[in-house]
Amino acid sequence: SHPLSITTPALTEIQWWADALANWNGRSFLPILFENTVHIWTDAATSYGIGGYTILPPSNEVHYFSIPTPIHFLPFINIKHHQGHTSHNNPAINLLELIAATHAIHIFAPLYPTNTAIILHTDNSCTYSILNRNSSTTPKYITVLKTLTPLFLSRKFLLHSDWLPTLANPIADALSRGEKESFFELFKHLPPPPTF
Repeated sequence: SHPLSITTPALTEIQWWADALANWNGRSFLPILFENTVHIWTDAATSYGIGGYTILPPSNEVHYFSIPTPIHFLPFINIKHHQGHTSHNNPAINLLELIAATHAIHIFAPLYPTNTAIILHTDNSCTYSILNRNSSTTPKYITVLKTLTPLFLSRKFLLHSDWLPTLANPIADALSRGEKESFFELFKHLPPPPTF
């Protein structure tokens, strides 16, 4: 008969679900068939920031971004402490790689039609695993990951992450380092996107 108190994190979680359900389009989260498939390549560098690009079929029109680490993420990443250390076991680069991936999806999403399968190519094994599981045990990663769910529900997107070796990701790497001249030079020799 005593009123129950709900913690602030629990209220935040309930509010997140209420917002996600309000935007739900009434269809299955995992549609069986997709009318479109698009590819995104991303990378991150503690020395500069994040970068990525997409190629829109059938025109092969290229869209890209190359920006310093967004300032509101700096406290989470503690970039000064980790600068120059790019090991994929480094928590700072793992979070920055996940931020690059989610940022790319958000900025490129308006270019894609509904009912689209998105293949995200990353050279970071942590980001690859988190995106394919759509889960993590690390609260910072979950906070970033949760920004995708309302978008995917409302636009009928499905995400699959594809890991590739760092040497096979030179274009996104150049963008993540702010080296746009290298990006344009490398892009001349870009192979067509893989088909899945």
